[in-house]
Amino acid sequence: MKKNIFFIILVNFLFLFFISCSNSNKNIPVDIIRPEKMRAILIDIHLLEGKIAEANYINNDSAIFNYHKESNFIWKKHKIDSSYFRKSFKYYTENPKIMTQIYQEIVDSLSLKEVKAKAKEESDLKKTKEKSTKENKK
Repeated sequence: MKKNIFFIILVNFLFLFFISCSNSNKNIPVDIIRPEKMRAILIDIHLLEGKIAEANYINNDSAIFNYHKESNFIWKKHKIDSSYFRKSFKYYTENPKIMTQIYQEIVDSLSLKEVKAKAKEESDLKKTKEKSTKENKK
């Protein structure tokens, strides 16, 4: 009996959760970037920011110039312009529940990319060591 009550509560909770998620997407104005696309754009922007930070520009103006130059590729890739992005970003910052959900997915995605990159780096390092060992044996 307790299992049945637990199951009914769980099903109702999941139902309400999915309804609330789908409704939040339906309430977003049509002139705002959809959350899925916004997530992809923000991932590209954060990767670009990381790339710019890693470059260690001596002159801050060079970093800003390259950021704007590279961000134009992001706008083209996602078929948007910067004003459409800014308007959508403003909307999401004014709706923190949706923005939090988007950023949770971004963090998950970037964390996965980081794990994959580290695994590839370790694999490449291992291959390089094996190659070096084979050459030293000759």
